[in-house]
This record gives sequence, C-alpha cells and structure tokens, in this order.
Amino acid sequence: MAQIISIGSAKHIDLLKAKLGRGLKLFEKNGLKINLEEKSAGKYTFLSCCLADFPEYGRVEDDSQIIIKKYVADIISDVILSYWEALILKNIICENYYYYGDEEKKIIYNYALLHINRKASEPRKSIHWLNRKSKILKKGVGLLKD
Repeated sequence: MAQIISIGSAKHIDLLKAKLGRGLKLFEKNGLKINLEEKSAGKYTFLSCCLADFPEYGRVEDDSQIIIKKYVADIISDVILSYWEALILKNIICENYYYYGDEEKKIIYNYALLHINRKASEPRKSIHWLNRKSKILKKGVGLLKD
C-alpha cells in the first residue's frame, strides 16, 4: 500500500477517524480505494491514508495525492475551528497575558470569542468562519507542498 499522508493527534482521534473514513469513501466511487490505518505512539495516535491495491514500486499520480491531501486538510481545518479553536485561544491568552489575573483573562477570552464569532445569531459557517477556515487551509496546504 502506498501511504499518501499521515496525521497525528492527541485529541479527538475518533472524530478525525470518523470524518476521514466517511470522506475517503467518496474517493472509492472515483476508483481510488483508500484505507485508513491507525497507529499509537505515546500520547499521540496517527492516522495514515494509504492507497489500497497499489504496488509498492508504483507511484500515485501527483494530482491524486494533492486532491487527497487537500481533502484531509479541509477536514482538519473543520476540526480545528469546531473543536480546538476555543482551546487554542485560551492557550494564546495564557501565554501572552500571563501577567493578568484569571478574571481579566476570562474577560479577554470572552471578548476575543465575540470578535471572532461576530454575532451569535449568524450561522456557524458565516463569512467570518469561512475566512478563518480559508487561512487555516492556506497554511496547511502550504505545509503539504513538499
């Protein structure tokens, strides 16, 4: 099997596995059977997307690899925004505003959430959410170019 991409996470691995598994079935309809392999290493779990029924000596076409990697990046960006963004924001505040008390950090956190989410009445996939997702995707796809 030819490995296309491998990602590792210490959190939400079941969520990532479910989202990747559902999405990778779409590739099968287009003739690419991709298996999702799971391996643990300490506190991290790695999920590898491997092309099935592909000779070890062969090469997956570059276009197919790019499409699969972009698809995986799209799933990861969704998970970041939906599940990790608030935690990342808290960590940024703790690291950059360590000299403030807990109550002041909470005010900064709530203000930042209001700013990034704009209005609570907007749908989750508002223009602001999509803009943040686009920035994450650009960064992730840039890392995939090697």
